[in-house]
Amino acid sequence: MIFGWFQANEQNRQREKQAENQNEYNEDMWDFNNDEAKRVYKFKKEGLEITKRNNERNTQFQEALSIQQYDSAMAMRNYQETEKFNAWSASISQAAEQVSFNAMATKTANTQQDRALTEQLTGLMFDEKQTLQDFGMATMGLSLKRKSERAQGASNVQQQRVAALKAKGTQQSRGSLGRSSTKAVIGLMAESGARQSDIVQQMLFNEQGMDLDVTKLREQLFLDRAMIQATEENIIFNDKAVRTKFLQDQVQADMNAMANIMTKPTALPPIPKPLALPRPEYQDILKPKKPPKPGEVVAQTTNPWLALAGDVVNVASAVATGGASAAAGGSFWGSFLGSL
Repeated sequence: MIFGWFQANEQNRQREKQAENQNEYNEDMWDFNNDEAKRVYKFKKEGLEITKRNNERNTQFQEALSIQQYDSAMAMRNYQETEKFNAWSASISQAAEQVSFNAMATKTANTQQDRALTEQLTGLMFDEKQTLQDFGMATMGLSLKRKSERAQGASNVQQQRVAALKAKGTQQSRGSLGRSSTKAVIGLMAESGARQSDIVQQMLFNEQGMDLDVTKLREQLFLDRAMIQATEENIIFNDKAVRTKFLQDQVQADMNAMANIMTKPTALPPIPKPLALPRPEYQDILKPKKPPKPGEVVAQTTNPWLALAGDVVNVASAVATGGASAAAGGSFWGSFLGSL
């Protein structure tokens, strides 16, 4: 009948032992969790410091890289500006040299044109002198011819007079008198006068011919001088046209040279200066606090006396059921006592 008491007592002992073990485990876990929280806090704090250092080094590297890229971009910008300025200066120098060469070429062309003009005008001057000389020689020849004709005519007239006087003297020396002799003398004198008149007429005709020749020579002289003057004017006009063409060519060449001058380079757009990168803001690791201690586990025990009372009730119920049950109960107590 006291088996339930022992059983309940044993269960209580085991439960108390289990509760004690659980309390010890909870205490150990509480200490472990506190230590682990401290270790995790220290680990996270060290990790935060490492992250800060790494981020700072990375930020400094990015800033140094930005400065290096800025310096490289500025060097390239300065190089491009220098190259453009040098090309612009070279184009100005080339244009100035070309303009100087154009002026030199125009001066040389004008010098050659002066020589050509001088040669042409000199040729015209010689032609004019030759024309005047030819006219002078021709008029001089006509003048000599005129004098020769006049001298020859005077000589012929004189010869006719002398011949008439001789014939008259011969007729008179014959001693003939009367009308027939007078008629003969008159006839001789008339014939001599007619011949002299013919000679004078021939002289006048020759004079008119020579006057006509002189007129022709003068007209030819006027024509030649007019042609020479027209040629001179044409040469001067052509000379002006050629020199104008020289000037036009020089102006056009100068314009082409000036057109080849490059536009003055302007400053390239400024390159933005590198800015300091923003630094991240970090939140401090939350320092852990000790958690509340675990509550003590209380074993759920059973009152052995209540178990014993329950056994008594059970035994009484068994006695009431008959002798078989009593025998069984005696056997039970016998076995129980035997076990004791």
